[in-house]
Amino acid sequence: MKAILEFDLPEEQYEFNNAANGCQWHNLVSDLDEKLRQDIKHQRFGDSTRVAGVEVQLLTAPYGDALENIRKYILDEILDRGLKLHE
Repeated sequence: MKAILEFDLPEEQYEFNNAANGCQWHNLVSDLDEKLRQDIKHQRFGDSTRVAGVEVQLLTAPYGDALENIRKYILDEILDRGLKLHE
């Protein structure tokens, strides 16, 4: 079985690029989900970090809540759109 996608270039260049780069977008979202999961799990938001050479104190509880909300939003949208992030 084969599937063939056809695009009228250059008129449908944007659509072609989206189809051709679908795996890259999937990998980006998957990596983002894993980063959020790891940061939430290991609470890597309770310390300070350097931003542009300046030491910045991270907010603990609000920052962790924000990460959890962002991750939940991404996973909910994936589900609502009928997509699969992981096999």
